[in-house]
Amino acid sequence: MLGKLLHLYRSQLAWQLILPQLLLTLALGLVGVMLVHYHTRNQMLDQLKARGAFMVDSIEHAASNAASIDTFGAYIEALGSARGVELILITGETPARVVAATDWAWVGRRLTTLPKEELRDDIELTLQTEKMHFDDGHDGGNIFDYTSPIDLMPLLPGKGVFVLHLDIRQDRRAAEEAARLLSVVLLVLIFGISTLQINAVRRRVLRPQAELLATMRANEAGQLVAAPVRGHDELAQLAGAYNQLIDVVSRKEAALRAADRAKTEFLSNLSHEIRTPLNGLLGITDLLAMDEPDPERLALIEQMRGAGIDLRGLLERILELAQLDMGRVQLSPQTTVLAEIIQGPVMRLRRTAQAKGLALKIDLAPDLPEAVSLDGKRLIQILNLLLDNAIKFSESGEICVTVRRLTSADLGETLEIDVADQGIGIPPDQMERVFESFVQGDGSATRKAGGNGLGLAIVKRLVNLMQGRIAILPDRGGGTILRLQLPLVLSDELE
Repeated sequence: MLGKLLHLYRSQLAWQLILPQLLLTLALGLVGVMLVHYHTRNQMLDQLKARGAFMVDSIEHAASNAASIDTFGAYIEALGSARGVELILITGETPARVVAATDWAWVGRRLTTLPKEELRDDIELTLQTEKMHFDDGHDGGNIFDYTSPIDLMPLLPGKGVFVLHLDIRQDRRAAEEAARLLSVVLLVLIFGISTLQINAVRRRVLRPQAELLATMRANEAGQLVAAPVRGHDELAQLAGAYNQLIDVVSRKEAALRAADRAKTEFLSNLSHEIRTPLNGLLGITDLLAMDEPDPERLALIEQMRGAGIDLRGLLERILELAQLDMGRVQLSPQTTVLAEIIQGPVMRLRRTAQAKGLALKIDLAPDLPEAVSLDGKRLIQILNLLLDNAIKFSESGEICVTVRRLTSADLGETLEIDVADQGIGIPPDQMERVFESFVQGDGSATRKAGGNGLGLAIVKRLVNLMQGRIAILPDRGGGTILRLQLPLVLSDELE
């Protein structure tokens, strides 16, 4: 399962869709954590200000009901025992002096004699503005200062100032714990929603896209398969349209295969039908030649006989090609002497080559095995067709057949045969097409040398039947090199 996910997320589309989602999730998480901490801190400050305001109300109520300043001072001292209270200070306005405090040593002192400059500044600012002030930055953020105007009537004339110092370390720890808990909950929620969205993208977009891409690649390899259709969204419509296209292509390919089979069968039947009367005509030419005709008539008979033999050869090639296309050709591997198989076609066509002024050579590697198991008849047929082509399209120079033994990664022990000529060569853009039926590389050369474009097509099919391969190599010196590679099966005994 993990491998499938990794393979899915290796696609470019996956990262284009998911990476922005991940970055957005991370950004939302960071912003959310910052907002949680900001909100928690503000909430703590609001609670502290509310606590200070409550104390102001309580002290004003106590001032209105206290019998004396000493009674009021005792109330302030008792109020200082509450949680977190560091200092409560009440100052009068005329003159500015301390009238009550949690620390009795400060009672009665004038404002100008207070030991803390920040405290004096806060009291003076409150007296001037008659507004509440607070500061949570003292002592590294551990002390919360709250300063507010206070009405001490009728206990004292005029207005005073209420000063509250709170130790907020416990409140801050509680706020931080609450912020961490809320941050964790928020991050889990954000990443959970993001995971659901990513899974939805993977399920509804990436998986159908990967399946469609895999189907297209399989179809490129020759397997006409339909793509899965999931849902009714745009990707499902695309997969459905692709399946309709594949269906049309399948029907057309089936029709083409049927037409090709019909054509092949027609050519096969036609070849059979024509070859029978043609053999009769060739027999008649033999009979005419036996009557000792005059030289002019004998030349005509020989021309007719040569044309008939050429036509019969063409029909045999068409029939051979048809049999190969219909899969009716079977191999018959036998133990044979490899050197005799190779040398046979060379010796047979050497006189034909010499008649055109061509040298036909053979080069056998010394490490070739003596006995091999293969269909010698088909290999001879392949060599005859290759050498016939080389002789036909060469005007001078030499034709060399090189045979060697090597080891191939895909074929194992391999028999490699090169047929090299110094003829007209094959243009690079025609090197693959010359193995098709009725296709030749150079039309002008074909008209001059003859040929019907069936030889290499038959060679290609025979090589495929023997599980080998054939290719055309460029020859810098001119001409053509056809390289044939066949699996080499050794044999211990000769029949």
